[in-house]
Amino acid sequence: MKAKKKQLDFTVRPRAAKEELPADADSWVRGGEGAAAGPQKRLTLNLPAGLHTAFKGRCVLEGVTIQDKVRVLIERELAAERSAQEVGEGQARGGTAKTSPGLNATMPSAR
Repeated sequence: MKAKKKQLDFTVRPRAAKEELPADADSWVRGGEGAAAGPQKRLTLNLPAGLHTAFKGRCVLEGVTIQDKVRVLIERELAAERSAQEVGEGQARGGTAKTSPGLNATMPSAR
């Protein structure tokens, strides 16, 4: 005697309840965390495979996303630059200078 095969109905997809769905795709991608205030822009980077792998591994060990880590690094760099400018202005008024290497010290120039 042959075993009867179970019939599955693929014509109707199960739908999640509306209260379970996020308001938009971005909030779903962020896992429900609030989006940053204001308009956003996308940044695309081309990195050597080894550098990407090392950076991704570091982010995993720290428990942060690559996106969040890059945002923090950019914010830190810009804050250091603003700080250096403020110190430079203070030096012009007779203060002491404190320098920041900035992006140019760590990034090769694009030609």
